[in-house]
Amino acid sequence: MGILHLLFLLLLVAAVEGRKEKSGGGGGWGLRFRSGSGTFKVVQVADMHYADGRRTGCLDVEVAAGCSDLNTTAFLYRLFRAEDPDLVVFTGRRKKDPDDR
Repeated sequence: MGILHLLFLLLLVAAVEGRKEKSGGGGGWGLRFRSGSGTFKVVQVADMHYADGRRTGCLDVEVAAGCSDLNTTAFLYRLFRAEDPDLVVFTGRRKKDPDDR
């Protein structure tokens, strides 16, 4: 688990430094704690195996063409709207390999 913490820290530092460059140091869109609560919300989405939806079968849901990818998209949309994260981190494999079954 230590390597994951290190990777997350490196990603966070890179994001902050990248945003400093884009913002030019004056205002812009740097990463900040939320005013009032002093919190910083991170949502991690791990190992999605996201595919194109054409051949992805359904598992434990009503059968529809490409439903698992569509369900994942709908779930992420609801999650991001409900949680309102300051940073979203996608880890693991994000797309389905052609050899995956």
